[in-house]
Amino acid sequence: MTDPLIGWRVWKIVRPCLRSWAVDYIYTPGENTATCLRGVSCASPPGPGCACGFWAVWDPWGAVGRAEVEHEPPWEVIGLIEGYGSVALHGDEGFRAQHARVKCLFTDRLWKQQSLSLAGLGPLESPFSELSATYGVPCISLAVAIDSGFLAELGIPGNQIEQAKKLVQMRAAA
Repeated sequence: MTDPLIGWRVWKIVRPCLRSWAVDYIYTPGENTATCLRGVSCASPPGPGCACGFWAVWDPWGAVGRAEVEHEPPWEVIGLIEGYGSVALHGDEGFRAQHARVKCLFTDRLWKQQSLSLAGLGPLESPFSELSATYGVPCISLAVAIDSGFLAELGIPGNQIEQAKKLVQMRAAA
């Protein structure tokens, strides 16, 4: 593919870094290049018949649903990645990409029954300024990203923006 894809995903925060939710991988600032982490030697991730590559889903509900947890640590954060290079499309679910770059992080607490606490930190301290500096990306609330047109500027389709609005409204009402 020549054009990058934008997808939603969740990370665990391991200060000052973002760790993959599913595998032992710390995202680096800038370009990340996939390797096969399952012991299968793929010539070029994302390999066919394998699960390697950087995963992202098409909508925020899908990302939140994959990481619904009851307690912390570690702290989870939802954001967007840009996936490019070789890309394996997974229909309505999302994609796996050879290369990925963190595009932005959302400061919202979108999981039920979670506090603003991190292991070893007080309840009001937040890792977002540190993450923003480490990755060179904006850390903003999802509501601001919707209302300001930021998501649209990133190329997020209108149906995903509507889903994000519903998610924010639902969590605010809870």
